[in-house]
Amino acid sequence: MTCHNCVYISVFTSPSDNIPTHNFTSCDLLRPAQLNRILTLLDMDKSVHKAATTTGCSVSTISRICSKHRFFLSKTARGRSRKLFPSNIHYTIRQITFQKIDHVTQASKVLQDMNGESISARTIDKKLG
Repeated sequence: MTCHNCVYISVFTSPSDNIPTHNFTSCDLLRPAQLNRILTLLDMDKSVHKAATTTGCSVSTISRICSKHRFFLSKTARGRSRKLFPSNIHYTIRQITFQKIDHVTQASKVLQDMNGESISARTIDKKLG
């Protein structure tokens, strides 16, 4: 069985030989128990990095296994979560257009009351700018 997502590793008898004696893939080099352990960790919603540190495999190997065997798993969101959504920006623009808000500080207070989360005037100014 050929693995399309794995790295092929060739073993030569000597450096001067150009004919490989064995061809392996990174999945071939894993024991079935180790592969099952990795798949179990991924099924338990562990990150690729956490699975790599737990099993001792590289992150790229875990990532390739995840791409091949667990392609249906959702990827975790990266970075900081968004405070100012497009609907909030649209609402703020409408309020400014209808002259219900005079400046960004007022917009910050209105959005804070709506979301229950403080949003700085500078953040709003950057998004409207």
